[in-house]
Amino acid sequence: TATYIPQWTDSDTIGDSVIAQNGSYIGIGTDAPLELLHLQSTGTLEPVLRIENTHTDHKNPMIHLVKSTTNEADDDYVGQIDFKGMNSAGEETPYGRLQAIATDVTDGEEDGRIYLASMNAGALDATLNVTSGKVGIGIAAPVAKLDIKTAINGTSIRLTSTDTSPLALNDVLGSIQFYNSDGSAGAETLSASIKTLNTEVTTGRYARLGFFTAAGATTETERLSILRDGKVGIGTVSPAEDLTVAGQNDPNIQLYSNRQGISAGTDLGNLSWSAWSSEGSTTRRSVGGIAMVAEGTWLGGTETQSAALIFKTRENPSTYAERMRLTGEGKVGIGTNDPSVLLDVYQATVADSAQTLLKVRGTNDASLLVEGANDNTTVGYGTNRSGGAIRLRNTNDTVGNYESICFSNADNFINTGIHAINVA
Repeated sequence: TATYIPQWTDSDTIGDSVIAQNGSYIGIGTDAPLELLHLQSTGTLEPVLRIENTHTDHKNPMIHLVKSTTNEADDDYVGQIDFKGMNSAGEETPYGRLQAIATDVTDGEEDGRIYLASMNAGALDATLNVTSGKVGIGIAAPVAKLDIKTAINGTSIRLTSTDTSPLALNDVLGSIQFYNSDGSAGAETLSASIKTLNTEVTTGRYARLGFFTAAGATTETERLSILRDGKVGIGTVSPAEDLTVAGQNDPNIQLYSNRQGISAGTDLGNLSWSAWSSEGSTTRRSVGGIAMVAEGTWLGGTETQSAALIFKTRENPSTYAERMRLTGEGKVGIGTNDPSVLLDVYQATVADSAQTLLKVRGTNDASLLVEGANDNTTVGYGTNRSGGAIRLRNTNDTVGNYESICFSNADNFINTGIHAINVA
């Protein structure tokens, strides 16, 4: 038959072989080959191309795709395998592709890229790329060993447990493990892991995210847990509040500043509270805070390395101010940021009705104890130098101003009092 290469079918008969030639094209199973070598079969799961090696060593058979040229250049395509099928319009369409590219052809510095593409909405999408020893998913030039790029709000990695049996508490639904391959240890050792752990029996609908560190090759301890309702536990897997810290002995939280060139007033750390400024607002406003600030210069040979703890609250939309300060030497100031004694209370001039700065109350009797232990008879006030004292001082020495101790009833009616009046 025309185009078929003849073969002896018996000792004296020549017939058609399975090989056909059409110009320079060779066909097996077809007399109209479309490429240099075209294999065709009407059977299921055929044709099959088998390349077999029977040597007794451990080496394998090979397929070489070679781009041989004298004008090689960066980004030359050097090999390609397409996986094609027909679409609904009867068109032969590549649904998948494996292709290699020489990204750098400089002698001694050669780099390459091989990508796996699949058809996505009518176009081939080079989703998986192996470039110069790095793997990129969604990116052709990965910058890390594994580099994943996806659209905003897209899912990058999905881990799904295939176990359909009833789940127990703390069953691991998925994990990422980090190993140390320190050669001195002789083997890879587990360093840390991130796991999703079941928190509901049977259904597995609810889980927590656990962060583990390893103390040995296989021993892990959960250090931080995030529950499905957003509660975070450090040292506990069942936090009762938004943040619960549990220590083996005494739990501690440290705020550390890396700031250099610290001077008086430099902010060293804050705890703050904020809320929406009004109903339906999208603006948050600070309503309270605790801050640590430096009290002097921490630079060169003049370091004081002292700091004060300050407390702030918001009075109204425009007033967010310091209310109390605890200095580095232990003095407390209320209404002043420079207390001169252990407790210094100050209020700016206001109406007389608002002049009360310190109130001592009790359900029965209320008392204020001022106690001293000075037994030095050469210092102090009065003849009894072993007790405490209450001093009233008016810093305005205008004649007629006075200092007083008053005793009043529940209606604030003064029953009696002791007054000292400036006369000069």
